[in-house]
Amino acid sequence: MLKKIKKSTIYNSSIISKALLKMQKFGLKTLIVIDKADKYLGTLSDGDVRRSLIKKKKLSDRINGIFKKKTIYLTKKKYSISKVRNLFLKKRIDLIPIISKNKKILDVVNYYDVNKKITKKRFSKRIPGTAVVVVAGGKGTRLLPYTKILPKPLIPYKGKTLIEHVINQFTAFSLKNFIFTINYKALTFKAFFQELNPPINYKYIVEKKPLGTAGSLRKIISKKYKNYFVVTCDTLIQADFNKIYKFHMKNNNDITIISAKISNKLPYGVLKDKAKNKLEYFNEKPLVKYTVNTGMYLIKSEIFKLIPNHKVYNMNELILKAQSLGKNISLYKIKEKSWRDLGKISTFEK
Repeated sequence: MLKKIKKSTIYNSSIISKALLKMQKFGLKTLIVIDKADKYLGTLSDGDVRRSLIKKKKLSDRINGIFKKKTIYLTKKKYSISKVRNLFLKKRIDLIPIISKNKKILDVVNYYDVNKKITKKRFSKRIPGTAVVVVAGGKGTRLLPYTKILPKPLIPYKGKTLIEHVINQFTAFSLKNFIFTINYKALTFKAFFQELNPPINYKYIVEKKPLGTAGSLRKIISKKYKNYFVVTCDTLIQADFNKIYKFHMKNNNDITIISAKISNKLPYGVLKDKAKNKLEYFNEKPLVKYTVNTGMYLIKSEIFKLIPNHKVYNMNELILKAQSLGKNISLYKIKEKSWRDLGKISTFEK
């Protein structure tokens, strides 16, 4: 068995503690589960392990009952870099096993390995003068009871934490300079990041008290970066960030709001009356369309000067303040299916 495959696999009879040790030793977020005959059975992620421990599984319990059996893999004939890349972007997974007809592991394709190749090929020209701010200090009250145990950025989703998904959507476009604003369970967040050791440059802004969705941005006035992508830690966007940047620069925007067109079918019939309560029309469960804020922005750094020091201040206040001063604000519209809001319990559990 190849060394690369050996370090990425674990037998289904192994115990949870052994899986954790292997993940830590090789810096992996996901392991491929095999049987005694070295045949592919599924995958085990660190998220699977965390969920099992929350459900009071013991470290001495076997992984047999906690790994995913329905997972994504490719056969040698169907393997191609473009197909793998699309799967990584669409499914937001860490690795894809390449298996033979008799389910033996032939190779393991890692997200970061492919991402390096694609980045070199397609995104060699980085988005200049731009960094990323991830707002991750909230208590995540909409995701209770999960956030009683973990801060929202560390909630597992599809084999990775929310914060890893957020980071990956930017590193795919060679954006590697990050600032994280943190408050709630800040020590837990820092401990996780120290172990994760992601391939990015990052620093923290630790709020002594919650400052809202924009309060901490007052501390990020820097000559080094002219623009910042600002995003909440539960917002996942599938879009071309190069195009967003070009739109922002072409329109000379101070703030670009990444928005999505969504439609919502009302569960009731809508009535309208006229004089003397006479019915004018009846529309049964109409489809209503909106343009909504996704929670991601591209902002000129000088706009942060509008934020008051050491005060609770939210993004809507900053946008309205900028608008009142005649600043240039535009909407960059994406499709509804390109946006995933995982900040509320109903969407997350679905």
